[in-house]
Amino acid sequence: MKKKKKNPKYIGALLALILCSFVGYGQRIEKDIFDDLIFKEGQYKAKLEKDIFDAFIFTDSNNNKIEFSNSYLAKKIGDKYNDYDVKSLFFQDLVLDYRHIGGYEASYKIDILGTLTITDNQGKTIKSKEDIFGNRKIETTNKKISSSIQKNLSGDLEYSSGKQWAKLKKNTGGTYSYTDSNKTTIEMQPVVWEQFMNRYKSEYTIFNFLLEDFLLNKH
Repeated sequence: MKKKKKNPKYIGALLALILCSFVGYGQRIEKDIFDDLIFKEGQYKAKLEKDIFDAFIFTDSNNNKIEFSNSYLAKKIGDKYNDYDVKSLFFQDLVLDYRHIGGYEASYKIDILGTLTITDNQGKTIKSKEDIFGNRKIETTNKKISSSIQKNLSGDLEYSSGKQWAKLKKNTGGTYSYTDSNKTTIEMQPVVWEQFMNRYKSEYTIFNFLLEDFLLNKH
């Protein structure tokens, strides 16, 4: 297996590309007569509508359908998730995530005990819950293969699934390092980490982004 090393310039360039696309997409969002949000670009169309339970439903011309319960929305983006600016930014995220994917369906819900459950049409279930110390444990089941993300005693985030593993660690001086079983090594300077936090809001979401890009989608 080839060794992969990514430096902060690579990560910075990748984030800059995402942010440029993010701004451009925002300029193409409109509201229809029902106050639902519409995005159109070429042959691609997407819509974010609200149902009678205050949940959001994202659909697009690629036959994707993603549902978000009101409890999930309030937890993820705050009680003002219905405000136009907040809703528009959320919609932009979805367009970026799903415009190159087809036929995907998923639902995001939080129950009264605070457990987040994500299910999709590919047989994947994710359950996420915080313990009394505020540490989050994430368990994933995908076609009978289980994986987990949790913090160790040093406060580092760790992923494990069979022989695959990954770690996100905060170093002295404010840098962060990501390593995984694919021999990927990434070190992020504080300015790069700050950009990631502005974009993804939490270290768990950043860790998931890195996992998807450097471990789970690599062979």
